[in-house]
Amino acid sequence: MGTATITAAAGTVNGSTSVKVVCAGLQPNLQITPTNSSLSLTTGSVQFTATGTCGSGPVDLTSSASWASSNPLVAAFTTGTNGKAALLSAGGPITITATLTGATGMASGTTQLTVTP
Repeated sequence: MGTATITAAAGTVNGSTSVKVVCAGLQPNLQITPTNSSLSLTTGSVQFTATGTCGSGPVDLTSSASWASSNPLVAAFTTGTNGKAALLSAGGPITITATLTGATGMASGTTQLTVTP
């Protein structure tokens, strides 16, 4: 894990970029918390976290994961919210999914959410 710089050159043209390695040897299952939540609509939002198991042990992958709701009319994620879902209406249970795709495969996890009036 860490940051690596990749440099390329061809004749007089060269360039470089940095890549962030978040997990080496990622296991296929992410643990999502909170689990099986029931929250009041008046709460407004809920922060989910995704923890993965890498070769070196558990790592917080919340900001690296893609987040989705099975019913975006009840709870929705917007780009850049890093696992924070807006509670929009009562309903559920709905499924919250976090997915992370890397060079060695994909990992995902789910939890349930119910939003009460």
